[in-house]
Amino acid sequence: RNLTPDGYFILKLTQNNIHKWPGLVQKCINKFNSEVEWDEMWNEMDAEGRFETGNILFVYLKIGEFDNPIGYTWFDNNWLYNTFIHSSRKEGHSTLFIQECCHSLDRSITKIDLFCDDWNIKTQKLFEKAGFKKA
Repeated sequence: RNLTPDGYFILKLTQNNIHKWPGLVQKCINKFNSEVEWDEMWNEMDAEGRFETGNILFVYLKIGEFDNPIGYTWFDNNWLYNTFIHSSRKEGHSTLFIQECCHSLDRSITKIDLFCDDWNIKTQKLFEKAGFKKA
Protein backbone atom coordinates (compact mmCIF):
# COMPACT_ATOMS: atom_id res chain seq x y z
CA ARG A 1 0.00 0.00 0.00
CA ASN A 2 1.16 3.51 -0.75
CA LEU A 3 1.50 5.86 2.22
CA THR A 4 2.25 8.95 0.13
CA PRO A 5 -0.54 11.57 0.42
CA ASP A 6 -2.50 12.52 -2.71
CA GLY A 7 -0.79 15.24 -4.69
CA TYR A 8 2.70 14.24 -3.54
CA PHE A 9 5.27 11.68 -4.63
CA ILE A 10 8.62 10.26 -3.64
CA LEU A 11 11.52 9.90 -6.05
CA LYS A 12 13.91 7.04 -5.39
CA LEU A 13 17.20 8.27 -6.81
CA THR A 14 20.07 5.91 -7.50
CA GLN A 15 23.24 5.86 -9.57
CA ASN A 16 21.12 4.51 -12.44
CA ASN A 17 18.52 7.31 -12.62
CA ILE A 18 19.99 10.45 -11.02
CA HIS A 19 20.92 11.74 -14.50
CA LYS A 20 17.20 12.13 -15.25
CA TRP A 21 16.87 14.79 -12.52
CA PRO A 22 19.64 17.34 -13.17
CA GLY A 23 19.97 19.93 -10.45
CA LEU A 24 17.67 18.18 -7.98
CA VAL A 25 20.46 17.22 -5.58
CA GLN A 26 21.59 20.85 -5.41
CA LYS A 27 17.98 21.94 -4.85
CA CYS A 28 17.82 19.54 -1.87
CA ILE A 29 21.03 21.03 -0.50
CA ASN A 30 19.72 24.57 -0.99
CA LYS A 31 16.43 23.72 0.73
CA PHE A 32 18.32 22.38 3.76
CA ASN A 33 20.61 25.40 3.87
CA SER A 34 17.59 27.72 3.77
CA GLU A 35 16.59 26.49 7.23
CA VAL A 36 19.62 24.91 8.89
CA GLU A 37 23.21 25.98 9.39
CA TRP A 38 25.31 22.82 9.68
CA ASP A 39 29.06 22.61 9.16
CA GLU A 40 28.92 18.96 8.08
CA MET A 41 26.36 19.41 5.31
CA TRP A 42 27.01 17.18 2.32
CA ASN A 43 27.51 18.61 -1.17
CA GLU A 44 27.07 17.44 -4.78
CA MET A 45 30.47 15.74 -4.85
CA ASP A 46 29.57 13.85 -1.67
CA ALA A 47 26.29 12.83 -3.29
CA GLU A 48 28.09 11.54 -6.40
CA GLY A 49 30.30 9.38 -4.19
CA ARG A 50 27.29 8.11 -2.29
CA PHE A 51 25.48 7.13 -5.50
CA GLU A 52 28.63 5.41 -6.79
CA THR A 53 28.68 3.18 -3.68
CA GLY A 54 25.02 2.22 -4.03
CA ASN A 55 23.37 4.70 -1.66
CA ILE A 56 19.79 5.77 -2.36
CA LEU A 57 18.36 9.28 -2.01
CA PHE A 58 14.60 9.56 -1.53
CA VAL A 59 13.18 12.99 -2.31
CA TYR A 60 9.70 14.15 -1.28
CA LEU A 61 7.95 16.43 -3.78
CA LYS A 62 4.58 17.92 -4.53
CA ILE A 63 3.28 16.97 -7.97
CA GLY A 64 4.02 19.80 -10.38
CA GLU A 65 6.71 21.32 -8.15
CA PHE A 66 9.74 19.30 -9.22
CA ASP A 67 12.10 22.21 -8.51
CA ASN A 68 10.96 22.55 -4.91
CA PRO A 69 11.83 19.47 -2.80
CA ILE A 70 10.05 19.26 0.55
CA GLY A 71 12.38 16.73 2.08
CA TYR A 72 14.85 13.93 1.55
CA THR A 73 16.60 11.06 3.27
CA TRP A 74 19.56 8.88 2.37
CA PHE A 75 19.98 5.12 2.77
CA ASP A 76 23.16 3.08 2.70
CA ASN A 77 21.68 -0.43 2.64
CA ASN A 78 19.87 -0.57 6.00
CA TRP A 79 21.41 2.65 7.39
CA LEU A 80 19.11 5.70 7.25
CA TYR A 81 20.92 9.04 7.44
CA ASN A 82 20.85 12.76 6.60
CA THR A 83 17.08 13.18 6.80
CA PHE A 84 15.57 16.62 6.28
CA ILE A 85 11.97 17.77 5.98
CA HIS A 86 11.28 21.45 5.29
CA SER A 87 9.03 23.35 7.69
CA SER A 88 6.56 23.99 4.83
CA ARG A 89 5.43 20.35 4.85
CA LYS A 90 1.90 19.49 5.91
CA GLU A 91 1.15 17.98 9.30
CA GLY A 92 1.87 14.25 9.35
CA HIS A 93 3.70 14.18 6.01
CA SER A 94 7.13 13.73 7.60
CA THR A 95 6.12 10.46 9.24
CA LEU A 96 4.44 9.16 6.09
CA PHE A 97 7.50 10.08 4.03
CA ILE A 98 9.87 8.14 6.29
CA GLN A 99 7.54 5.14 6.47
CA GLU A 100 7.10 5.01 2.68
CA CYS A 101 10.86 5.27 2.10
CA CYS A 102 11.47 2.38 4.49
CA HIS A 103 8.80 0.30 2.76
CA SER A 104 10.42 1.04 -0.62
CA LEU A 105 13.72 -0.60 0.29
CA ASP A 106 14.76 -4.03 -0.91
CA ARG A 107 12.75 -6.73 0.88
CA SER A 108 15.96 -8.37 2.08
CA ILE A 109 16.40 -5.44 4.48
CA THR A 110 14.56 -6.48 7.62
CA LYS A 111 16.00 -3.97 10.09
CA ILE A 112 16.77 -0.29 9.56
CA ASP A 113 19.28 1.52 11.75
CA LEU A 114 19.90 5.21 12.24
CA PHE A 115 21.60 7.66 14.54
CA CYS A 116 20.04 10.87 15.80
CA ASP A 117 21.92 13.40 17.92
CA ASP A 118 20.72 13.75 21.52
CA TRP A 119 19.92 17.45 21.03
CA ASN A 120 17.69 16.75 18.01
CA ILE A 121 14.48 16.02 19.92
CA LYS A 122 12.20 16.99 17.01
CA THR A 123 13.77 14.41 14.70
CA GLN A 124 13.81 11.77 17.44
CA LYS A 125 10.06 12.24 17.80
CA LEU A 126 9.62 11.95 14.02
CA PHE A 127 11.42 8.61 13.95
CA GLU A 128 9.46 7.33 16.94
CA LYS A 129 6.19 8.26 15.18
CA ALA A 130 7.45 6.41 12.11
CA GLY A 131 7.89 3.26 14.23
CA PHE A 132 11.57 3.33 15.19
CA LYS A 133 12.63 2.29 18.68
CA LYS A 134 15.57 3.65 20.69
CA ALA A 135 18.30 1.11 21.23
